[in-house]
Amino acid sequence: MPGILDDRSRRALGLTAAGLIAFLALQWLYVNEVGALPGERALFERVGPGQLWAPLTNLAQIFANIGLPIVAVPLVLTIGAILRTRVALDTVIGLLATSAAGLAAYALKHLLGPSPLLVELGRTEGGYPSGHAAFGAAFFGFLALLALERDQRDLAVVAAVVGLLVGLAQVFLQAHLVSEVLAGYALGLAWLMLVVLAVSSNRSSTAAEMRG
Repeated sequence: MPGILDDRSRRALGLTAAGLIAFLALQWLYVNEVGALPGERALFERVGPGQLWAPLTNLAQIFANIGLPIVAVPLVLTIGAILRTRVALDTVIGLLATSAAGLAAYALKHLLGPSPLLVELGRTEGGYPSGHAAFGAAFFGFLALLALERDQRDLAVVAAVVGLLVGLAQVFLQAHLVSEVLAGYALGLAWLMLVVLAVSSNRSSTAAEMRG
């Protein structure tokens, strides 16, 4: 991930994070006041277990499981323990902080309630935004940045793809609508940017103290 950011980069990250949160809010207003996104109902009805090629459904389930707390928590702690001997402590703390994006999504689900289309379809699961997508974007996005910092581009691509598929799998399993997954990505990326800003600010303060 980036080290100490200059003021211009910090402003850019902050504005981008604010823009993503605004997208999340505006899309929620749209689906509640106008209706589902174009093609969202048709896509939801055409995918799901039993309607897709079985190996594709099984693969989607594997990626979906990554976002479950019973899998995500041990995964985060294990990767954090491995990185502790290789990176600075603030980086490990940042990694752990990104995983909280899923908790933020969970809180928003209870605040905003289910999407009207889900209610219409009689589905009780899901909600706005997708916690799986938020966790995938924030946590694996952080890992991708960490890999890029070390010029490990292949690992960065793998991390980014996994993060994308953790959310996308929710659509193929009919666990979430496209709008809910998009909102989860927006929340996760915004959360990631705020974590990067926090880590950068901490490094800047530490550097200033060392200079004296």
